Amino acid sequence: MRSKLLIGAGVVLTGLAVYAAKDPVVMTVNGVDVPRSEFEYLYHKNSQQQIEAQPLDEYVEMFKIYKLKVADALAAGIDTTAKFKREMIQYRNELAAPYMTDTAYVDKLARDMYDHMNTEVEARHIMLRKSSRREANAAAKARIDSIHAVLMNGGSFSELAAQFSQDGMSKDNGGNMGYMIAGVLPYSFEKVMFETPEGEISPAFETNVGYHIIQGGKRRPFSGRLSASHILIMCNARMPQEMQDAAKAKADSLAAVVKADPSRFADVARQYSDDKGSAAQGGQLPPFTVGQMIPAFSDAAYALRDGEVSDPVKSDFGWHIIYRHENKGLEPYEAMRSQLISRITSPQDGHRDMIVDHQNTVWGKKFKLKMNKAAVDELTAYVRENGITEEFFKTYEAPEKAAMTVMTIGKRKCDVAGLLKVMRGYDKAPEPDQMKLLNQALTNYTNRELRQAEYDALAVEHTDYRNLLNEYRDGSLLYEISLQNVWDKASQDTEGLKAYFEAHRDDFKWTEPRVKGLLVKTTNDSISKLVHERLPQLGNDSVISTIRKEFGKDVQIDRVLVKKGDNKLVDYLVFSPADSEPPLSANYPIYFIYNPVILEQPQEVDDVRGLVTGAYQDQLEHDWVEQLKSKYPVTVNEKELKKIK
Repeated sequence: MRSKLLIGAGVVLTGLAVYAAKDPVVMTVNGVDVPRSEFEYLYHKNSQQQIEAQPLDEYVEMFKIYKLKVADALAAGIDTTAKFKREMIQYRNELAAPYMTDTAYVDKLARDMYDHMNTEVEARHIMLRKSSRREANAAAKARIDSIHAVLMNGGSFSELAAQFSQDGMSKDNGGNMGYMIAGVLPYSFEKVMFETPEGEISPAFETNVGYHIIQGGKRRPFSGRLSASHILIMCNARMPQEMQDAAKAKADSLAAVVKADPSRFADVARQYSDDKGSAAQGGQLPPFTVGQMIPAFSDAAYALRDGEVSDPVKSDFGWHIIYRHENKGLEPYEAMRSQLISRITSPQDGHRDMIVDHQNTVWGKKFKLKMNKAAVDELTAYVRENGITEEFFKTYEAPEKAAMTVMTIGKRKCDVAGLLKVMRGYDKAPEPDQMKLLNQALTNYTNRELRQAEYDALAVEHTDYRNLLNEYRDGSLLYEISLQNVWDKASQDTEGLKAYFEAHRDDFKWTEPRVKGLLVKTTNDSISKLVHERLPQLGNDSVISTIRKEFGKDVQIDRVLVKKGDNKLVDYLVFSPADSEPPLSANYPIYFIYNPVILEQPQEVDDVRGLVTGAYQDQLEHDWVEQLKSKYPVTVNEKELKKIK
């Protein structure tokens, strides 16, 4: 068996016996069986690409050569290279994606989110931000727990929010963030927000950005999705009072203009709004729902009627003049389905963890996942007492510890060494809860191994998937081995090309003579004279690069090997009579051929390199195939081949 990677990323060698009885072998190449399903798939695909279907016996011979080349690539170890493995994993992941998700479950989550969007919830919270330092996070977690204890003993939520919350947008409002709908905030926050009854205090909980406590708020029906424009006059409390007064006066003046004639709103926004992004669009903002705008702006916009312009509205950013266009209700589920699914399957969304957990529960049952309690208990006891430190890794990298089985998936044992690979860097993680880190590592390790088991199983259970994966794998191997043995070899084997040309000169004769030399074009006579003087001083290999470097845009120089009629300048300089009119060249009016030679037939291999390279490739291909036929054994099951239509 070859590399472990290819169990999941290429031809699945393990488990072939599972379907061998139903998928008989049509051919064996160097000890590797080709099942009938694979042969039929490629044969019919080839036939569909032909104008006339290729006879089966002809295709069998072509297929043998194809598989012999793949066998040679495997023997050369191409499948073990890092580049090949990366490409196979990427292709496998893309191909397997539709098989790897329970679409019914994902659709259920999307519909649940949609149903939540019909209700708006008042969000009130206290937040302490996370840090990149473990000690700071431990202190923040201890403080949020302390605040929660005070709240449970009758403390004022508004006062504690004003005193301790680090959410600058809500702390001055007693922690009130305004009304929210599903799909605006991180799911881990949103879930607690919807589940906490009005007036009650949630447990302290954690999100990616911090530690939170929520006080349940009021509920109301969805207010709609607004389309609006605004004019912003920037102003804040740090500005001198006279500047604040001037901003307010400017906002009042502009509001009077656009309220009197709303048709002027876009022009006024373009000219005066300090929000340059929307100003370019006449003040137009993307459609929004409650919770997507700051409360002051959102409340004012929703209070307007369609087509109405507001008085100046104050926010932390300044004074807004709002023009409400229209309010749309929630779109039908089917219209939003793809958008919702895209959100809940994003790695940044909390639903993603639910999807992974669900899928792993399914796979865990399918592959009979069993955790080794003794090993997990030992790891747990160590981390609880000592934490995840550099010493932890030294302890469990010891051979006898690293070999301990953490879990079994089917017949496969997953050891501590694999777990340690998942945990690299955990000793420097800012997470203060070391047990949480260990549990996270065990979960991630289990996820990874179950996913790999499903990749392996797909190639056994789904013929179409297996055939596509095999086709890509073999095609990649064929390409790389052909590069080595034919294509690159023909172009890079200078001595081989020369020898082939000398042995086959008669195959590369011309019917017309060619002019060979350097065609030089210059901007004036002085430059032309300097180039004439410089050329004899240069070697043949470096002449073009040197002239281009030294003379820059004043000179164009190229090698030519052309027959009459191929190049107007060469025709004039070599083949035309002396009294003929020279071709016009506005930028380079002075031109000549340096060391021109008229050849009746090719002098050297470079005179016909393209043709010689192609012919040499054909020769290398022929010789290679003959070697493969004698190098690797092939047996054909003629009886099975006759059953193929």
